[in-house]
Amino acid sequence: MMKAEFIPYKQALELKELGFNEKCLGYHNLDPYLPNPTFNLVIPFEHEWCLPAPLYQQAFRFFRDNYGLFCWVYPTVNLGNKETARWTFDTTDFTKTSFRFYTFDTYEEAELACLKKLIEIVKNKQS
Repeated sequence: MMKAEFIPYKQALELKELGFNEKCLGYHNLDPYLPNPTFNLVIPFEHEWCLPAPLYQQAFRFFRDNYGLFCWVYPTVNLGNKETARWTFDTTDFTKTSFRFYTFDTYEEAELACLKKLIEIVKNKQS
């Protein structure tokens, strides 16, 4: 499904708070008349209820270009057997700070956890 290529609403909101301000192929519709935010694949016009929904690659590029943070997701166990594969991610700013995590069953879980970790790192640096 195409929606899986875009970061979730909560992380899109956090990225906006960190300064993300790029055109996106999708957006979260925050229309106050809707009970919950909805996801749309149409390029919106500028409006306060249009929250950009970046692709994962846009979000990772944002952290690389603006904060010098790099990350990668890769398999760690039994590459030949998809059922028992585990996924991890590393993040670094190429100084002494590096994070590695091993507890994810799917690539997508590791990718989202990596994004959350990058957001956390930046928020901690700002406080």
